[in-house]
Order: sequence, then structure tokens, then C-alpha cells
Amino acid sequence: MHNGKQDTIVIQINLSFITTYLANLVVDIQIKVYDYNTLVKDLNGLSHSEFLGKLKVFYQVTDQGKDFYYLLDKHHISLYPQVRFYDLYIKSEYCGQPEGLGTFDTYLFDQSVLRLILDVQDIYHLDWMKFIHGEGSLQSIRKIKQLIDHGGYEIGFGFYPISVENLKHILDLNLKLRPKSIFIRLKLLNGLTIYEMNGL
Repeated sequence: MHNGKQDTIVIQINLSFITTYLANLVVDIQIKVYDYNTLVKDLNGLSHSEFLGKLKVFYQVTDQGKDFYYLLDKHHISLYPQVRFYDLYIKSEYCGQPEGLGTFDTYLFDQSVLRLILDVQDIYHLDWMKFIHGEGSLQSIRKIKQLIDHGGYEIGFGFYPISVENLKHILDLNLKLRPKSIFIRLKLLNGLTIYEMNGL
């Protein structure tokens, strides 16, 4: 039972929870959606320059130099392959389809980068990928850089947090995102009873 104070809980929410319960809870909680970022150990035999070349099929690639690069809007991805940052902006011909999912950067990234460039068919059972939730700020990019520079990963991708409105649109369409596409922080309002939900 809630103790009468405003509390903040952090939940790594999977999509079955969201699609089943979130639509009924939004009147009782404040929702903040954060980025979920991706680190990759293996470029499928490609060099960094070859990988950047293949990215240019799907994205406009802009060199941002050595300074930390944080995204300013959706459809931009921050890329860090050591030393320099790059901005990836999805080309219009690859954006928007299918309806709903085609507006999510993580979905577009999965279809273009993971499946077509890196030949990943099952992202859920790979030990050479790591998903880390961000803070919706430059700190997310600092964390990616730190993990890449310390070794163990070849390249890192930072995503712009999706809006609550976009998330609600997905729910309205009864669609699903893959796990670790989004990170949600819920601020419970006074008087809300919390029930533990298992097996979701």
C-alpha cells in the first residue's frame, strides 16, 4: 500500500506489461520515457569504414567530431565507434512504414542495421550485444563512450527517447515493440495502491 508520500519507482518494463496494463494506469501515474541504448561487439566482419558505408544506404551520416553528441530530436541516432561521434538520420524512404512501428527509431534500427547490415536474425540470444537504459541526457552518451573506450565493444548507438504520445499510439494500434526498446520511469500519485504483477 502506498504510504501517502510521492515516490518514484524505476521499472524495466516489458511490452506485455505495457500493452496489458499501462493504458489503464496512465490516469494514476506520471510517465517519463527514457532512451534504451545499444552496444555491439561484432560488426559482422566489417571494418568501421565499411560499416559506415553500409549505414549510408539507410541514414544520412554526419561527422560530429570528438565532442559528446546528444540527440536533439527523434529519427536521429548518436553513433560512437571510438574517437569520433556521428549523427545518423533515417532517410525518408525508410521511415514511416509500417504504421506505428515505422515511427520508432529502435524498430527502424533493428530492421536496417541489425538485420540487413549485421545479419542478426535473433537479437534476444546474442552475447555480443548489450542494451543499457539511459537518462534522457548527455550522461547517456558519456556512458556509451566510457564502455566503448574501455574495450569489449566495437560500437555504440544512442537513441532519442520516444514520446508518451507515440507510445500511446502503439497501444491504440495493438502493436508490440521488442523488449528493451524503451525505459519508463513511473511517478506514483498519492493514494495509489501497488500490486505485484508476476509472469508478465
